[in-house]
Amino acid sequence: MLAVDGGYTYLGAVLAALPAALVFRRMNHLPWRSFDGAFCIGLGYAVGRIGCFLAGDGDYGAPTSLPWGMSFPHGTVPTSLRVHPTMLYSSAWEFLLFFLLWRLSNPERRPPLRAGTIFCIYILSSSAGRFLVEFLSRNPVLALGLKEAQWVSLALIVFATVLLIAIHFKPGPEPG
Repeated sequence: MLAVDGGYTYLGAVLAALPAALVFRRMNHLPWRSFDGAFCIGLGYAVGRIGCFLAGDGDYGAPTSLPWGMSFPHGTVPTSLRVHPTMLYSSAWEFLLFFLLWRLSNPERRPPLRAGTIFCIYILSSSAGRFLVEFLSRNPVLALGLKEAQWVSLALIVFATVLLIAIHFKPGPEPG
């Protein structure tokens, strides 16, 4: 029997994203130096979150009376309560990020960007999505009313913001 926990979900997302990035690069004849495959991370993560949903692995959210609330009586971590399907919220957000970043990754469809910009946008956006979804999760509050994943998300948002600022103020030729 396959053990399912949060670590395996993340690894599954990474394993799905890497081949997707390689296929996309090859299909579009992109050189390695200009390839910023951040949007493929979002695709892999979105697929991984669907796997969490199908397994009912306990990543679901707090109880809800909303019409789309779901129960997972036969899940890996069963519940008969109607709960927020937070895995699907995360998946939808990551699919949206994938398609937006895919559009940004094509130089013919956007203004020139410095290398690393798409990666920073992905980290910022993905972390913001996770931060918001965590308000609906069953995870315990760690400090100041925020959960552990929210603190990690905030740290990633700060990191990506600092990196984005550094990228855009870095001396050198403008992109183009």
